[in-house]
Amino acid sequence: MKKSLHNPELNEPFPESKEQFKKIVCRAILLKGGRVLIGRRVRGGGKGKWVLVGGKLDEGETPEQAVSREVKEELGVDFTPELVEILKDQISPDRAANEQYPWDVYIYAGNFEGEPHFKTEEISEIDYIDAKNIDNYDLAFNHKQILKKFFDLRNLS
Repeated sequence: MKKSLHNPELNEPFPESKEQFKKIVCRAILLKGGRVLIGRRVRGGGKGKWVLVGGKLDEGETPEQAVSREVKEELGVDFTPELVEILKDQISPDRAANEQYPWDVYIYAGNFEGEPHFKTEEISEIDYIDAKNIDNYDLAFNHKQILKKFFDLRNLS
């Protein structure tokens, strides 16, 4: 049985206002052979650094719908997400000054179908990361901590 970082007490109704939607971001831990696909960010906060694929919700979307859409848009692959963790009130130094407010980060993991073909306006390159080579990458936001915790709990160290 897989260990989970998910805390069921954090399952709460999704935001109903536009303002609340702006403060949610979803990230995908895209697994392939025990390694995780990451992309080098082209723009925005964390530009030039490696990130987990994902993004913000569109109005009316759930985080699960958003992460599936983002993976399809950015990589052209189908992803079956499983909620791993919800990180509340995260503030990142990699964000622009006008985005320095608390974010709720929904983290999903799962396998993906197909060969990734990334959109160059979003991602300049992709690579696969594991517990052994994670320190070789300049990861944006709190993605290194997320991945180290994930690798440890899933015994992928």
